[in-house]
Amino acid sequence: MTSNLIKRAETRLGITFLLAIVLSAGTLCADQLICQDASFPTLTIVGTSDGDLHVRLPDGNIQRVPLIETLRIVADSVGGMKDFNRAERYNDESEYQQAAVRYERALRSADGFWLKIIEQRLVRVYATSGKLDRAITYFI
Repeated sequence: MTSNLIKRAETRLGITFLLAIVLSAGTLCADQLICQDASFPTLTIVGTSDGDLHVRLPDGNIQRVPLIETLRIVADSVGGMKDFNRAERYNDESEYQQAAVRYERALRSADGFWLKIIEQRLVRVYATSGKLDRAITYFI
């Protein structure tokens, strides 16, 4: 009888552990936004239009956030964004040349709406660093 109780407890513990992993997987692959007035630690960027990011909040609602107001984006919901995330870090630290190099790399492997996001970031870092000819290239 005692061994049955132990086996049930082990089974329940194992199921609880697996359930915790499955439920937390959604938050492990969430994007993050740091804006001028707010921070969104767990959301998913789902698109962009008219200069706004379209983000899905944890409750499922879609909200528009002006891209120009985002100070930093962490892209974790899609693969292959390591260079973009590093560029955002460099941009945050005012290391614009390093940021531009990483954004350029990220642009080569990006697709969909991420292309527009990266191009907007390139306009910002080139304009801020005084390379207006390069900024205009991505603005057009």
